[in-house]
Amino acid sequence: MSLTKEDLIAISDLLGVRFDEQDKKIDARFDIVDKKFEEIDKRFDAVDKKFEEVDKRFDVVDKKFEEVDKRFDKQEQNFDKKLDSFKAEFKEMLTDNNLLIAEHVQRVVSESEGRLTQQIKEIKTVTADNCFNIVSLKNKISW
Repeated sequence: MSLTKEDLIAISDLLGVRFDEQDKKIDARFDIVDKKFEEIDKRFDAVDKKFEEVDKRFDVVDKKFEEVDKRFDKQEQNFDKKLDSFKAEFKEMLTDNNLLIAEHVQRVVSESEGRLTQQIKEIKTVTADNCFNIVSLKNKISW
């Protein structure tokens, strides 16, 4: 069974929809994490205002916040690495899928070409036989 251009377009569209869904899921996960970070940042701002009134306590808490920021930076770096990894993996999958589709299309075209060549050969043979029969009939009629 050979795939038509419409079939290939439909397959491509389905793949596109699937990738869009995955992208939306990933974006939703990051949006949730971003909201949590925003909530944490709001809490830190409120605490910062209270600590500005007392210098000694502010210095102690400021060091703690620096440690927390480092952890967040590490987590952000890990998220960035994972996101980059997902992007690279997605691109590889997309390339692999495109190669598979191209190989399939090439195989279908090759098979179709073989069938068409065989059918053309058969038509030429039948045409040659018909021409010979017509000439034979003309010769018989003219005798």
